Amino acid sequence: MKAQVFEPSTHESKLVGSAAAGAMFAGVVHLAIAPVHWSHSPAHGLFHLLSGLIEIVWAISFWRKPSALSSQIGVIITGALITLWTITRFLPAPFSHEVEEIDMFGIVTKLAEGWAVITLVMLTISNESAHQIKTSAWRIMTQSLVVAIVGGGLTYYLAIAAEPLMPWLAEKDLSQDVKQSATALVSETPVVKRVVNTDNLHLVVGGIPSVFVNGGPIPVTGDVVAEITVTLGDVRYTRSADLYLYHQTTSKPIEDAKAEVTGRMRYMEHGTFRQIALPSGEGHYYLDLPFPMSGEWELEIVITAANKQNTIHLFTDIFN
Repeated sequence: MKAQVFEPSTHESKLVGSAAAGAMFAGVVHLAIAPVHWSHSPAHGLFHLLSGLIEIVWAISFWRKPSALSSQIGVIITGALITLWTITRFLPAPFSHEVEEIDMFGIVTKLAEGWAVITLVMLTISNESAHQIKTSAWRIMTQSLVVAIVGGGLTYYLAIAAEPLMPWLAEKDLSQDVKQSATALVSETPVVKRVVNTDNLHLVVGGIPSVFVNGGPIPVTGDVVAEITVTLGDVRYTRSADLYLYHQTTSKPIEDAKAEVTGRMRYMEHGTFRQIALPSGEGHYYLDLPFPMSGEWELEIVITAANKQNTIHLFTDIFN
Protein backbone atom coordinates (compact mmCIF):
# COMPACT_ATOMS: atom_id res chain seq x y z
CA MET A 1 0.00 0.00 0.00
CA LYS A 2 1.38 3.35 -1.04
CA ALA A 3 2.16 5.73 1.81
CA GLN A 4 -0.17 8.70 2.05
CA VAL A 5 1.86 11.84 1.34
CA PHE A 6 1.09 15.07 3.16
CA GLU A 7 0.36 18.25 1.27
CA PRO A 8 1.20 20.50 4.19
CA SER A 9 -0.05 24.03 4.70
CA THR A 10 2.33 26.75 5.83
CA HIS A 11 1.71 25.85 9.47
CA GLU A 12 2.14 22.15 8.79
CA SER A 13 5.33 22.81 6.81
CA LYS A 14 6.77 24.39 9.93
CA LEU A 15 5.85 21.29 11.93
CA VAL A 16 7.52 19.07 9.34
CA GLY A 17 10.68 21.14 9.43
CA SER A 18 10.62 21.29 13.23
CA ALA A 19 10.29 17.51 13.61
CA ALA A 20 13.02 16.88 11.06
CA ALA A 21 15.31 19.42 12.75
CA GLY A 22 14.82 17.82 16.17
CA ALA A 23 15.70 14.36 14.89
CA MET A 24 18.58 15.72 12.80
CA PHE A 25 20.09 17.52 15.80
CA ALA A 26 19.80 14.41 17.97
CA GLY A 27 21.38 12.31 15.22
CA VAL A 28 24.34 14.65 14.85
CA VAL A 29 24.96 14.57 18.62
CA HIS A 30 24.84 10.76 18.59
CA LEU A 31 27.45 10.69 15.82
CA ALA A 32 29.65 13.24 17.59
CA ILE A 33 29.86 11.28 20.85
CA ALA A 34 30.13 7.81 19.24
CA PRO A 35 33.99 7.79 19.13
CA VAL A 36 34.25 8.68 22.83
CA HIS A 37 31.85 5.92 23.82
CA TRP A 38 33.71 3.48 21.57
CA SER A 39 36.90 4.13 23.57
CA HIS A 40 35.41 2.55 26.69
CA SER A 41 32.71 0.29 25.21
CA PRO A 42 32.59 -0.63 21.49
CA ALA A 43 28.94 -1.65 21.86
CA HIS A 44 27.99 1.83 23.04
CA GLY A 45 29.99 3.40 20.24
CA LEU A 46 28.19 1.27 17.64
CA PHE A 47 24.83 2.08 19.21
CA HIS A 48 25.41 5.84 19.01
CA LEU A 49 26.72 5.53 15.46
CA LEU A 50 23.70 3.55 14.22
CA SER A 51 21.24 5.71 16.17
CA GLY A 52 22.71 8.88 14.71
CA LEU A 53 22.65 7.55 11.14
CA ILE A 54 19.05 6.32 11.46
CA GLU A 55 17.83 9.64 12.84
CA ILE A 56 19.65 11.67 10.19
CA VAL A 57 18.39 9.48 7.32
CA TRP A 58 14.83 9.66 8.64
CA ALA A 59 15.00 13.45 9.12
CA ILE A 60 16.18 14.05 5.55
CA SER A 61 13.61 11.63 4.10
CA PHE A 62 10.73 13.08 6.12
CA TRP A 63 11.67 16.67 5.33
CA ARG A 64 11.81 15.94 1.58
CA LYS A 65 8.67 13.78 1.42
CA PRO A 66 6.52 13.79 4.57
CA SER A 67 3.86 11.09 4.87
CA ALA A 68 1.61 9.54 7.50
CA LEU A 69 3.71 6.38 7.52
CA SER A 70 7.04 8.18 7.88
CA SER A 71 5.53 10.28 10.66
CA GLN A 72 4.65 7.12 12.59
CA ILE A 73 8.11 5.70 11.94
CA GLY A 74 9.65 8.89 13.31
CA VAL A 75 7.60 8.62 16.52
CA ILE A 76 8.67 5.00 16.94
CA ILE A 77 12.39 5.73 16.35
CA THR A 78 12.68 8.76 18.63
CA GLY A 79 10.30 7.33 21.22
CA ALA A 80 12.26 4.08 21.42
CA LEU A 81 15.54 5.97 21.92
CA ILE A 82 13.99 8.06 24.70
CA THR A 83 12.66 4.88 26.35
CA LEU A 84 16.02 3.12 26.15
CA TRP A 85 17.82 6.17 27.56
CA THR A 86 15.35 6.31 30.47
CA ILE A 87 15.74 2.60 31.26
CA THR A 88 19.54 2.86 31.42
CA ARG A 89 19.21 5.64 34.03
CA PHE A 90 17.58 3.16 36.40
CA LEU A 91 19.02 -0.21 35.32
CA PRO A 92 22.62 -1.15 34.39
CA ALA A 93 23.33 -0.42 30.73
CA PRO A 94 24.12 -3.41 28.49
CA PHE A 95 27.84 -4.08 27.96
CA SER A 96 28.87 -1.81 30.86
CA HIS A 97 27.08 -3.19 33.97
CA GLU A 98 26.61 0.32 35.35
CA VAL A 99 23.67 2.69 35.55
CA GLU A 100 24.36 5.53 33.14
CA GLU A 101 24.46 9.08 34.45
CA ILE A 102 22.28 11.99 33.41
CA ASP A 103 24.54 14.47 31.62
CA MET A 104 24.15 17.58 29.50
CA PHE A 105 24.47 15.78 26.15
CA GLY A 106 21.85 13.23 27.15
CA ILE A 107 19.37 15.85 28.31
CA VAL A 108 19.78 18.00 25.19
CA THR A 109 19.49 14.99 22.88
CA LYS A 110 16.34 13.67 24.58
CA LEU A 111 14.76 17.14 24.55
CA ALA A 112 15.35 17.30 20.79
CA GLU A 113 13.87 13.83 20.29
CA GLY A 114 10.95 14.68 22.57
CA TRP A 115 10.30 17.81 20.55
CA ALA A 116 10.28 15.70 17.38
CA VAL A 117 7.68 13.36 18.90
CA ILE A 118 5.44 16.26 19.98
CA THR A 119 5.55 17.99 16.59
CA LEU A 120 4.86 14.69 14.77
CA VAL A 121 1.78 14.13 16.94
CA MET A 122 0.61 17.69 16.24
CA LEU A 123 1.19 17.19 12.51
CA THR A 124 -0.79 13.94 12.44
CA ILE A 125 -3.71 15.53 14.31
CA SER A 126 -3.78 18.50 11.94
CA ASN A 127 -3.91 16.17 8.91
CA GLU A 128 -6.73 13.98 10.23
CA SER A 129 -9.60 15.69 8.45
CA ALA A 130 -7.63 16.56 5.31
CA HIS A 131 -6.75 12.94 4.60
CA GLN A 132 -9.94 11.41 6.01
CA ILE A 133 -8.05 8.96 8.16
CA LYS A 134 -10.55 6.32 9.25
CA THR A 135 -8.81 5.58 12.54
CA SER A 136 -8.49 8.45 14.95
CA ALA A 137 -5.17 10.26 14.72
CA TRP A 138 -4.89 10.11 18.48
CA ARG A 139 -5.27 6.34 18.32
CA ILE A 140 -2.58 6.08 15.65
CA MET A 141 -0.13 8.15 17.65
CA THR A 142 -0.94 6.28 20.86
CA GLN A 143 -0.26 2.99 19.11
CA SER A 144 3.00 4.37 17.73
CA LEU A 145 4.10 5.51 21.19
CA VAL A 146 3.26 2.11 22.67
CA VAL A 147 5.30 0.44 19.94
CA ALA A 148 8.17 2.85 20.70
CA ILE A 149 8.12 2.07 24.44
CA VAL A 150 7.92 -1.67 23.85
CA GLY A 151 10.65 -1.40 21.20
CA GLY A 152 12.97 0.48 23.56
CA GLY A 153 12.43 -2.06 26.33
CA LEU A 154 12.87 -4.99 23.95
CA THR A 155 16.11 -3.50 22.62
CA TYR A 156 17.42 -3.24 26.17
CA TYR A 157 16.70 -6.88 27.02
CA LEU A 158 18.00 -8.15 23.69
CA ALA A 159 21.26 -6.27 24.31
CA ILE A 160 21.49 -7.79 27.81
CA ALA A 161 20.98 -11.25 26.29
CA ALA A 162 23.65 -10.58 23.65
CA GLU A 163 26.37 -9.63 26.17
CA PRO A 164 27.65 -13.19 26.81
CA LEU A 165 27.71 -13.88 23.06
CA MET A 166 29.74 -10.78 22.16
CA PRO A 167 32.13 -10.07 25.07
CA TRP A 168 34.51 -8.14 22.80
CA LEU A 169 31.92 -5.34 22.58
CA ALA A 170 31.74 -4.87 26.35
CA GLU A 171 33.43 -2.19 28.42
CA LYS A 172 37.07 -3.04 29.03
CA ASP A 173 37.73 -4.75 32.33
CA LEU A 174 40.63 -2.90 33.90
CA SER A 175 40.79 -5.03 37.05
CA GLN A 176 43.66 -7.17 35.76
CA ASP A 177 45.69 -4.10 34.82
CA VAL A 178 45.06 -2.67 38.29
CA LYS A 179 46.25 -5.86 39.98
CA GLN A 180 49.43 -5.93 37.90
CA SER A 181 50.15 -2.29 38.70
CA ALA A 182 49.51 -2.86 42.39
CA THR A 183 51.88 -5.83 42.42
CA ALA A 184 54.59 -3.67 40.90
CA LEU A 185 54.01 -0.99 43.51
CA VAL A 186 54.29 -3.41 46.41
CA SER A 187 57.84 -4.23 45.31
CA GLU A 188 58.77 -0.55 45.48
CA THR A 189 59.21 1.65 48.52
CA PRO A 190 56.07 2.43 50.59
CA VAL A 191 55.69 5.77 48.83
CA VAL A 192 55.05 5.53 45.09
CA LYS A 193 58.14 6.76 43.28
CA ARG A 194 56.72 8.01 40.00
CA VAL A 195 56.56 11.32 38.23
CA VAL A 196 54.11 13.52 40.11
CA ASN A 197 51.56 14.98 37.76
CA THR A 198 51.06 18.69 37.16
CA ASP A 199 47.26 18.62 36.71
CA ASN A 200 45.22 21.24 38.49
CA LEU A 201 43.94 19.57 41.66
CA HIS A 202 41.17 20.97 43.84
CA LEU A 203 39.70 19.59 47.06
CA VAL A 204 35.92 20.08 47.20
CA VAL A 205 34.39 20.66 50.63
CA GLY A 206 30.73 21.63 50.95
CA GLY A 207 30.55 22.11 47.21
CA ILE A 208 33.36 24.69 47.25
CA PRO A 209 36.63 23.73 45.50
CA SER A 210 39.97 24.95 46.80
CA VAL A 211 43.50 24.37 45.51
CA PHE A 212 44.89 21.07 46.73
CA VAL A 213 48.62 20.44 47.04
CA ASN A 214 49.37 17.01 45.60
CA GLY A 215 50.26 14.70 48.51
CA GLY A 216 48.78 16.98 51.15
CA PRO A 217 46.79 15.75 54.19
CA ILE A 218 42.99 15.49 54.08
CA PRO A 219 40.89 14.84 57.22
CA VAL A 220 38.64 11.83 56.64
CA THR A 221 36.73 10.97 59.80
CA GLY A 222 37.61 11.18 63.48
CA ASP A 223 41.41 11.21 63.71
CA VAL A 224 41.80 9.39 60.37
CA VAL A 225 43.81 11.40 57.84
CA ALA A 226 44.46 10.66 54.18
CA GLU A 227 47.36 11.75 52.01
CA ILE A 228 46.73 11.39 48.29
CA THR A 229 49.57 11.57 45.80
CA VAL A 230 48.52 11.51 42.15
CA THR A 231 51.15 10.43 39.64
CA LEU A 232 51.33 10.05 35.89
CA GLY A 233 50.20 6.72 34.43
CA ASP A 234 51.87 4.58 31.80
CA VAL A 235 49.25 5.44 29.13
CA ARG A 236 48.26 8.90 27.95
CA TYR A 237 45.65 10.56 30.19
CA THR A 238 45.81 7.77 32.79
CA ARG A 239 46.89 8.53 36.33
CA SER A 240 47.73 6.54 39.47
CA ALA A 241 47.17 7.54 43.06
CA ASP A 242 48.84 6.48 46.30
CA LEU A 243 46.35 6.78 49.16
CA TYR A 244 48.08 6.79 52.55
CA LEU A 245 45.83 6.47 55.62
CA TYR A 246 46.95 6.97 59.22
CA HIS A 247 45.75 8.02 62.67
CA GLN A 248 46.58 11.66 63.33
CA THR A 249 46.97 11.21 67.08
CA THR A 250 49.42 8.29 66.92
CA SER A 251 50.73 8.57 63.33
CA LYS A 252 50.02 4.84 63.08
CA PRO A 253 49.17 3.65 59.53
CA ILE A 254 45.78 2.03 58.95
CA GLU A 255 46.11 -1.43 57.40
CA ASP A 256 42.48 -2.63 57.25
CA ALA A 257 40.80 0.24 55.39
CA LYS A 258 38.77 0.06 52.20
CA ALA A 259 38.54 2.66 49.46
CA GLU A 260 36.74 2.98 46.15
CA VAL A 261 37.07 5.75 43.58
CA THR A 262 34.52 6.84 41.00
CA GLY A 263 35.66 9.15 38.21
CA ARG A 264 33.28 11.11 36.03
CA MET A 265 33.48 14.14 33.76
CA ARG A 266 32.02 17.21 35.43
CA TYR A 267 30.06 18.54 32.46
CA MET A 268 29.39 15.52 30.23
CA GLU A 269 28.94 11.79 30.42
CA HIS A 270 31.98 10.10 28.91
CA GLY A 271 34.10 7.28 30.21
CA THR A 272 32.88 7.10 33.82
CA PHE A 273 34.93 4.55 35.73
CA ARG A 274 34.91 2.90 39.15
CA GLN A 275 37.91 1.23 40.80
CA ILE A 276 38.55 -0.46 44.15
CA ALA A 277 41.78 0.46 45.94
CA LEU A 278 44.31 -2.32 46.44
CA PRO A 279 46.49 -2.34 49.59
CA SER A 280 50.21 -1.98 48.90
CA GLY A 281 51.45 -2.16 52.50
CA GLU A 282 52.05 0.03 55.58
CA GLY A 283 48.87 2.08 55.21
CA HIS A 284 49.25 2.69 51.48
CA TYR A 285 46.53 1.85 48.97
CA TYR A 286 46.84 1.88 45.19
CA LEU A 287 44.17 3.56 43.08
CA ASP A 288 44.10 3.26 39.30
CA LEU A 289 42.65 6.29 37.51
CA PRO A 290 42.02 5.23 33.86
CA PHE A 291 40.92 8.59 32.42
CA PRO A 292 40.03 7.82 28.76
CA MET A 293 40.28 11.40 27.55
CA SER A 294 41.27 14.93 28.47
CA GLY A 295 38.82 17.21 30.23
CA GLU A 296 37.55 18.35 33.61
CA TRP A 297 37.04 15.36 35.91
CA GLU A 298 35.62 14.76 39.37
CA LEU A 299 36.97 12.02 41.66
CA GLU A 300 34.74 10.67 44.41
CA ILE A 301 36.80 8.56 46.84
CA VAL A 302 34.76 6.64 49.43
CA ILE A 303 36.96 5.61 52.37
CA THR A 304 35.98 3.17 55.12
CA ALA A 305 38.40 3.23 58.06
CA ALA A 306 38.11 2.81 61.82
CA ASN A 307 34.52 1.53 61.34
CA LYS A 308 33.50 4.84 59.81
CA GLN A 309 32.95 6.00 56.24
CA ASN A 310 33.46 9.33 54.54
CA THR A 311 33.86 10.62 51.00
CA ILE A 312 36.60 12.81 49.55
CA HIS A 313 35.82 14.86 46.45
CA LEU A 314 38.59 16.06 44.14
CA PHE A 315 38.49 18.03 40.90
CA THR A 316 41.28 17.46 38.40
CA ASP A 317 41.88 18.90 34.93
CA ILE A 318 43.46 16.39 32.54
CA PHE A 319 45.01 18.01 29.48
CA ASN A 320 47.96 15.79 28.51
